[in-house]
Order: sequence, then structure tokens, then C-alpha cells
Amino acid sequence: MNVEELKTAAKTLLAKLKTDKRALLLLCLAAAALVLVLFWGTEKGPKEPQAHALSPPQEQSDEARLCALVSSIRGAGKTRVMITYSEGAQTVFAAESERETSADSDGGTRTKEKSDPVILKNETGQTGLAERVLEPKVQGVAVVCEGATNSFVRAQIIAAVAALFAISTNHISVAEMAKEEPS
Repeated sequence: MNVEELKTAAKTLLAKLKTDKRALLLLCLAAAALVLVLFWGTEKGPKEPQAHALSPPQEQSDEARLCALVSSIRGAGKTRVMITYSEGAQTVFAAESERETSADSDGGTRTKEKSDPVILKNETGQTGLAERVLEPKVQGVAVVCEGATNSFVRAQIIAAVAALFAISTNHISVAEMAKEEPS
């Protein structure tokens, strides 16, 4: 559509709105609804930053985050979880490597490799340069929830935990939570 066609269409629409009061009323109501959504739909004040999947909030433990996730599954109800680890977090330090290749007396080659850690000096002393931190390896997960007797809920919990921690389903236990007796 070119500019002239748009002008003609707008003039035709305006002429129709002048004669058809229902169409004018509907257009006004739609504009008012749009204004309400735009202004009342926005939150006042600063927004909380969203947590990124690759950098979880440090103040929440894996167990607290998993408990919140499992309890949000329909039918799970009140939930408790426990995670066991086979090894803790490990820091891999950067190193400078030197490789030296030389010919030996038999006509072959020998390769000698020397690796030294990269050391940083600061006001508190010396420390190694951390290259990356390997997250702790999850060994098993136990979930206790009210909805564990429902096989569909149980399967959803097992699938979620297995996907989240990349562990096999035989390392996940889901059990029914004991009924609280009135005191």
C-alpha cells in the first residue's frame, strides 16, 4: 500500500465512524482498554532482576530451589528434598605450560612437558588464578511430598529431577510425606 491508498482508507474509516456510532464507541473502548493495560499493567518501582539459568542465586541452596520446583508440580503438595553429592565443588587453576621436544639416541623423539600454576599477588598474599569452578556432582536425590502416591505426579517429579541434575532415575527416590497428626 502506498501513501495515497492509506490516506484514502483513513478518510473512508473516519467517514464511517462519523455515521456509525457503534463503531465509534467500540473504537473508543478499545483505545481506553489499551491505555489501561499499558499504564496499569506496568509495575511501579524497580523490577527485580530475573535469575539466569547458568548463574543461580547464591543465597538459595540447591535443595531450596529443588523444593520450590517440585512443590510447584501440580499434585505434589507440601515437599521436602535432600541432595547428596559424591564430590564437592572443585576449582581448576590456570597453568602455564612449556613443551620441549628433543631427539633421543635411538632416533626417536622425546617430549618433555612442564606446567606451573599462574600465581597472582595481592595485598593479602598470593593465590592461584582460578580458570573455572566445577560444580559439585550430585549422587542422589530424595523427595518426600504429599502427592507421591499419584503415579503421574511421581513420574513428573522423577523426570524433572533427572533432567535438572543429569542423573539416572535409579538415583532418585520419591516417597509419600507422613500425615501430620493434630496436637
